[in-house]
Amino acid sequence: MILAQNQLQAVLLLVLSAFCWALWAGMHRLTRKWRYEMFYVDLAIGVGIAVLVYAFTVGSLGFDGFSFTDDVMHAGKRQLLFALAAGVIFNLANMILMGAVTVAGLSVAVPVGVGLSTFFGLGLSLLLHRSGHPLLVFSGSAAFLVAVILTVVAYTLLISARQDKLVQEGKVKVAANVPGYSKGMIVSTDAPSSIKGLLLCGVAAALMWIMYPLIDKARAGDIGLGPYSVMVLFGIGIVVSTFVFNLFFMNLPVEGEPVEPFDYLRGTLRDHAIGLVAGVILATGLLAELVVAAGPAEAQLRPAMFYGLKQLAPLIAAVAGVAVWKEFEDAGPRVKVLLFGMIALFAVAAACLAAGASLGR
Repeated sequence: MILAQNQLQAVLLLVLSAFCWALWAGMHRLTRKWRYEMFYVDLAIGVGIAVLVYAFTVGSLGFDGFSFTDDVMHAGKRQLLFALAAGVIFNLANMILMGAVTVAGLSVAVPVGVGLSTFFGLGLSLLLHRSGHPLLVFSGSAAFLVAVILTVVAYTLLISARQDKLVQEGKVKVAANVPGYSKGMIVSTDAPSSIKGLLLCGVAAALMWIMYPLIDKARAGDIGLGPYSVMVLFGIGIVVSTFVFNLFFMNLPVEGEPVEPFDYLRGTLRDHAIGLVAGVILATGLLAELVVAAGPAEAQLRPAMFYGLKQLAPLIAAVAGVAVWKEFEDAGPRVKVLLFGMIALFAVAAACLAAGASLGR
């Protein structure tokens, strides 16, 4: 199987992974009115196709003579189960994250959802074990957390401004003497709210944090799985669980009216193609990270560098959501200042962590 053979290759793969993590969900915007529940079916199929192609091509090539099928035959049953379970849990987290993208936008969902899961999954470990230069690692982690807080504040202020505009236009009502409501509260259920999007981000982050230890268990020991085997079982978990979880999301959608399974057939060829491509992008991002983690000793990056490069995903997603998809186009000056600070802090966080890895002992 083909792995990263030096640190430069590892860095390039992690940069590729960050772009994939940041941009796959934005592909849904290209489908315009296609519901994300239907989009996700195509995405899961795309993941399944991609992981099999990768496994039987780059996963079965190389000079070591150890192929993907050899790896699966050599692995223990517990490791196989851990990888499958990780895929199922990740898929639930990812479907919730996709709902958060639909409600709150790419520039909010990925920085808060993916970013927080990475911080609690790896960042705290770096701080506790003092990996890398302590001051720079701490500064980078602090800058990242402040950037996430600014994201939440900017989004909350944006939604509040939108609510005020709707009230002024008479499209929603505020409570005066309505039982159960405080004076000034929004009565209409059609009014935008920041709570739903942020809650979905938090749940997705928590589930992704649970996923990481399962992947570590699947790879651990002499009978642990290699990156391509993990990815295939991970992909199987995604494909199978999508058809189970999606029944719930179709009947109790995070936004809009419930949809029927047969609505999938109403999608255009373009809609389905975009979903498949998004699945390939997601699978590529996941596999690139696994390949780096499984590389030989000379290709291994310091934990702070690995963490810093992973934090490029929130930065890229924030820039794409703001600049490409215009998710804060109607924001006021105060919110735009917060957005600028958020993006700057994400960049500072990645730079500090990378520098901390280089200067650490």
